[in-house]
This record gives sequence, C-alpha cells and structure tokens, in this order.
Amino acid sequence: MNPLLNVSQLTVRYRGSNGPITAVQDVSFSVYPNEIVGFVGESGSGKSTVAQAILRLHPSESVEVTGDVRFQDTNLLTVKAEALRQRRWTQIAMVSQSSMNALNPLRTIEQHFNDVWIAHPSQSPRDRHTRNVELLAMVNLDALVLQKYPHQLSGGMRQRIAIALAMMFHPPFMIMDEPTTALDVLVERDILARIQALQQDNHLSILFITHDLHVIFKLAHRLLIMYAGEIVESGPVADIQRCAYHPYSQGLRRSFLSIDMPRVRRQGIPGWSPDSKQQHSGCRFAPRCAYAQDQCLTVAPSFEWIDDAQTHGVRCHYWREIVPLILWSCVW
Repeated sequence: MNPLLNVSQLTVRYRGSNGPITAVQDVSFSVYPNEIVGFVGESGSGKSTVAQAILRLHPSESVEVTGDVRFQDTNLLTVKAEALRQRRWTQIAMVSQSSMNALNPLRTIEQHFNDVWIAHPSQSPRDRHTRNVELLAMVNLDALVLQKYPHQLSGGMRQRIAIALAMMFHPPFMIMDEPTTALDVLVERDILARIQALQQDNHLSILFITHDLHVIFKLAHRLLIMYAGEIVESGPVADIQRCAYHPYSQGLRRSFLSIDMPRVRRQGIPGWSPDSKQQHSGCRFAPRCAYAQDQCLTVAPSFEWIDDAQTHGVRCHYWREIVPLILWSCVW
C-alpha cells in the first residue's frame, strides 16, 4: 500500500538575528490510508512545527523549510500557492492547538460554517443549512447550536465544532494538534471517542499530535516519538507500549502510571531539553541519558530499523546494549 503522506528529510529553520535556529532536523515518516499515527514529545520538541510545515503555514520571510513532503504524489513544498490552497480543507484539514478559542466571538456558529462554504464555492451544496446540521450531528451536537455564539458554548462543544469544520469536505487526511488540550477528562474521553468513530466511518488518515502517551496508546496505530527536533523512535503502538528501545521513550513510559502496570513509583526525566539555538555535535538526548558514552557526546546517531520489516526504528548508538538492561521494564 502506498502512503497517503510521505515526509522525507524535513528540516525547518527559523531566521534569527544571530543566525538560523533549527527547530526540526531531517524528519522522515509516512502516513498510510485509514491510519492514525501518533506524534509524541514534550513541549518544544517540534511537533507543531512539523504540522505547520506540511501545510506551509509558516511565513516564508522568517522560516526556511527544506525536504520533501508528498501528499498523493504532489510535493506540497514546491506546488504553487493557489494549488495548495485548493488542497487545504478539501484534501488536508487541520485542527490546531486551542482551535476552540479561534472562533470569532461576533459570529454565530452557522456563520462560521457558511464562511467556509463561501471560501470554497465549488464545494458548496445547494442547501448549506441542511449540510451544517449533518456536520453537527457527526460530532453529537444539536442543530440549535448553529444559532449560538462561541461564548455561549462550553470548551468541549467549541472543540467539536472545530472538528466539524475540518470535516466539511470529508478530507482523506487530517492533522490534529493536541485537540483535547485544556479539556477535562470526561470531555476529553468523549472527543477521543468521536474522533475514533469519525476515523472509522470516513476511513480517515490522521496525524495526531500530543504529549500524552495515555491518549495516544488508546487511539493510534503507529507512534512517532520526537525529541529536540528529531524522531528518536517510531513503530507500532503495541510494540512501543510493550517495550520501547530509546532511553527517552523509556523515560516517557515511566513518567505516567496505568492500571495495567505494576505498582511502581512514577519517575520524571532529569534535566532539560537542549537549547535549539545551540549547535549539537552528538546525541541531543545524551546530557539526560543514563546510558550515554563518550561517543554519544560527539557523534550524532543515525536512525536504524531494528526489524527486517522496517516497522520499528530507533536513533541511538547503543540500543543493542541497552535493551538487555531495560527488558525488566517491558511489562505491558
């Protein structure tokens, strides 16, 4: 099966007064049809930067994006701006972080929907109101919501409206950037269940960005783990949930508890992420890694597949030596 989205050697540099700042370095991954790929990493790791680079949302005068981003065999980084604009929303949609706060407080929800129809006249149905009601039903909202203003709705309702807006043209691919941030646990569970239902009913491919392993383990099929602008491990969720190979991935797994785990003390990862303004000569995780050797401080590790099928890969010099030391924690 050919990937719907194929990202190769994506690098994003911000133009700073003291020189370029590399936020994302040589990121490569694919998303296949009818698949949810989780994108995990702590704040500042570059997840949202990757999402915005895919859709060319960065201002060109302040950001340099290189690499190859192919969606259905079209390179989104080189296609003309108007052609890309036509693909946005109709073929690739995005639910951005805190999108529930992006609604115009002076316009009703129906006016928000109609604005999108006006922007895409070739897609506009004869009866917009009926279609708007159908879209609300997809996210379990009543038609009466159309006459409401954003401030009259809860945060969870506004977030579901953002998802409904993204689903207007049934795009085959969607980017969701932390769509449940700032929502309480019950609302989050409801929205995640709605996302799963929409994905299955509409055969969506989703790149789901989050910092919460608890969420992604229940939602995604494959997992990308990002640290300091690089993908340090990728593989099927079941494999990484059972046993992660990179020390950073291990640290993420130990940082939260599950009822499926033995009773152990929750541990954080000591230290801080590296400053993106600084040049990195070795492994970016080395200053925080309990297994780091001299080579780790001077030579950047390459990404290696650990299986013949090339489904599970890791960026670490000593993953073979570390594995026997961490097998005790592979209990899920």
